[in-house]
Amino acid sequence: MTTEMNYQRAERFSQLPVIGEVRNASVLAHWVPGSNCFWYERQVSEGTVIRLVDPRNGQNEPAFDHDALCLAMKDIMGEEASSLTPETLPLDQLRIALDPTILTFTAFGARWRYDAQNNICERLDEPVHAAVGTYSPDGRYRAFIKDYNLWLEDTKTGKERQLTSDGIQHCAYGAESAMKCRYPNMPTPPKAPHMAWSSDGKRIFTFRMDERQVLPVHTIEYVPIDGSQRPRHFETRWAGPGEEHVPMALFVAIDIETGEVVNADYPPVPLVRMNDSFFEVGLAWFGADCRHAYFVHAERGEKDAHVVEFDTDTGKSKTVFSEHDDLCLELGPSVYARTNVYYLSVTNELIWQSERTGNAHLYRYDLNTGELKNPITQGPWRVREVLHIDEAREEVWFSASGIEADAYVRSLYRIGLDGEGLKRLTYGEDDHFVVNPGDFGVSFLETLGTYTGDVSGVSPCGDFFIDTFGTVEAPTQTVVCDRDGNVLFPLETADYSAVEDIWQWPEQFTVLADDGETNIHGVMIKPPGFTENKKYPVIDLIYGGPQINYAPQAMMRTFQEQLSQTDGLSLSALGAVVVILDGRGSAARTRAFQKHHYGQVHRASDIDDHVTAIRQLAEKHEYLDLDRVGITGISAGGYATAHAMLCRPDFFKVGVASSGNYDQRFFTHGWGERYHGLVDGDNYISQTLLPHVENLKGRLLFTHGILDHGCNMGPLMQLSQALMFANKDFDMILDPMRGHDRSSYVTRRMWDYFVEHLFGETPPKEVSILHGMDLLIQRMSH
Repeated sequence: MTTEMNYQRAERFSQLPVIGEVRNASVLAHWVPGSNCFWYERQVSEGTVIRLVDPRNGQNEPAFDHDALCLAMKDIMGEEASSLTPETLPLDQLRIALDPTILTFTAFGARWRYDAQNNICERLDEPVHAAVGTYSPDGRYRAFIKDYNLWLEDTKTGKERQLTSDGIQHCAYGAESAMKCRYPNMPTPPKAPHMAWSSDGKRIFTFRMDERQVLPVHTIEYVPIDGSQRPRHFETRWAGPGEEHVPMALFVAIDIETGEVVNADYPPVPLVRMNDSFFEVGLAWFGADCRHAYFVHAERGEKDAHVVEFDTDTGKSKTVFSEHDDLCLELGPSVYARTNVYYLSVTNELIWQSERTGNAHLYRYDLNTGELKNPITQGPWRVREVLHIDEAREEVWFSASGIEADAYVRSLYRIGLDGEGLKRLTYGEDDHFVVNPGDFGVSFLETLGTYTGDVSGVSPCGDFFIDTFGTVEAPTQTVVCDRDGNVLFPLETADYSAVEDIWQWPEQFTVLADDGETNIHGVMIKPPGFTENKKYPVIDLIYGGPQINYAPQAMMRTFQEQLSQTDGLSLSALGAVVVILDGRGSAARTRAFQKHHYGQVHRASDIDDHVTAIRQLAEKHEYLDLDRVGITGISAGGYATAHAMLCRPDFFKVGVASSGNYDQRFFTHGWGERYHGLVDGDNYISQTLLPHVENLKGRLLFTHGILDHGCNMGPLMQLSQALMFANKDFDMILDPMRGHDRSSYVTRRMWDYFVEHLFGETPPKEVSILHGMDLLIQRMSH
């Protein structure tokens, strides 16, 4: 029987990354400038403490006297800080300097400086948030956007002057595409311009983001956040596959002394790769000679990419080299992360990722000639993330999978830029995770008040690295290693003791895909109090996107693992066995495995593989009830859920599809054209669900945020109308104040839906829950 206690437990699991009941599952190392030391947050039951580590001598001790700082803050703030403890110090945007130890941080709405040696804490006369902008290499100038143009501030005098004058709405200098916005009812904070400074600080390399001809998409805010009654209308520029006009970058260089703007004599470059804006992902940079700048032009559909040199003196541009792929080019580990494209300033060379051999590998190009100098890596395995480049030692550090272990398990390696001297640095069958500064999870922490400009899993000098390894079946461990992979000392072992007595550790499994040949991998999460003498309903927690692999490799370690595991644990708490797996057509495997989806994006993480996998698991585990199989997912998982309910109706009995991109013809052009191909006649018909509505047999619930313009409600409404025309019963919850996520209310209704229609039980009446995402939003707002 599903009781209110099950819901409370499910709620608690959803909150795990926020409430700190899983501690030290990973370590985020902040390297102290001018030293080989780093600091990190150790999570304890009372909160957090800051530890300072010196890898050279094995020192790991408190970075400062937490009790002393706590007392100092209480003396200054009085009643406002009365509840403060040494473990709950609010140290947002913390930075630490050594010799002497000086902390600067944000707390109580102000910036502070704490001299740890002399125990002196003082409020600083400076704004809490640094002025938004991109600073010159010497810090003298701040470039920022104002009225669609670039302006420059002299940080010494505070004097501002306008650099450009012809920027207009929808065609602004250094501006982010409107397609990257997500919540129309939330204020959009000012953002730093997308640009690069020349190393001498005399020129700026940027673009005008031209969206003047991009068609708008419309969103209605029916419940205005300001409390007013009349619904408000929002219009956002949004391009779909096959549409004539998409956001275009017009590259320019600006002389900051004269204000001269030099336009690259190159056609405008379309914004693709999930709407990345070039500079932040390594696809645009200034050359070391301060004259030549470079950008990567990926054509629509991303079969062709060109590295272009731009002479910022004359405007003359030329293609240095190009690459073609019959499918789509993958320039990095994921469209959510930085590319594996890196400029080598000492030699004017480029590290370039390619899958030309069927696996992701690194290549070195000479930008003076455009010639390939050499492959850096090669073999029947896959480079994942580039983690560190040491030009002085002429080496690159990277993670890779498929060399010694299975398809997804990563190890760390080092190799010379000439492709010689490959050295494995981590061992064992566990997945080894070394923080990549360009990872999406690191950038997400910036929104939570964490300064990440000093974060890396490898020391700046290239002498040490921080390795977090484990599986989903045991606690992760974090160790400090030297450059040859020797473990110097342990740092942390994850602590799950607060919840270990109420969950079942997930189990990893390997089964065969529907082709009967290909190994596919996943995890299974059993409910609390599990017994093999009982039959359990099964819920397939799915993500149907080709851009990531979804099944976690370790327990609650990374941002992505937390997303899937909190959902999986919550559903298991209700009384189901939850399965998370990656079918053919998902990411991080060989080209042959990934191309399963190309031109047929509905086969990403192929639903037939999911059906076959669950059946194989049921043959081995009699407690899995194949008469009660449900499925759920969000975003591409919502699309996959609806696809499963319509195309495999005899297997899946209940589905909850949330925030789905139900027809790629009205999803972003940079997703559909990349994975399904350019629009050619009716080739997009195969991915739409409209022809399959007559097949619906089970119970299907759609949930969607009305303010979601990324996965706009249009395709959902069209699918719903088709189901109505077919006289099919289905259910729907539209959330008036939400975008691309589930609120606490919608989450609880999803749980109710499975309990009633899949479990065959009566859910507890209107249980109030606070989902982890809503708890996080609450804390961020304070």
